[in-house]
Amino acid sequence: MATAKTYDREIGTIKADIAAMGHLFGKLDTTLEKLEETASNISALLAVHEERLNSQEEALSLRKREIDFDVKELHSRVTTAGRENQEQHRALTKEMKQSEEKILDAINELRKDVNHEQQRLESRITKLEQWRWVLLGILIALSALAPNLPKLFTLMS
Repeated sequence: MATAKTYDREIGTIKADIAAMGHLFGKLDTTLEKLEETASNISALLAVHEERLNSQEEALSLRKREIDFDVKELHSRVTTAGRENQEQHRALTKEMKQSEEKILDAINELRKDVNHEQQRLESRITKLEQWRWVLLGILIALSALAPNLPKLFTLMS
């Protein structure tokens, strides 16, 4: 059987173990408090980071909507400018065709006037040439008759 000494030793050992465990539990309590502080600090940091991420996501979403709107606006402007350019091109082409037709009409009218004037001038030249030949014939006849005029006068008288 165990003796009182053995019991006392075992009780002493148990007391020492309990004291060591109490010291260990104290350290565990300190560690748990530090872990709680660290967890609350980490929670605060996570909350701050979560808030930052949310604000960045909102800003990114806003920018994406703005970019989409700007792209649509730019596309609309490009389409409108393209249509306006096509309309201006058609109008200019139409004006050029009308101007070309007017110019061709004016050229044809000028040709008619030039042809008419040329015919008039040719007619005048032809008449002048006829007069020249008539005068030349008269001059030839006079030159042939001039030396013989006294003879002719004598014949007639």
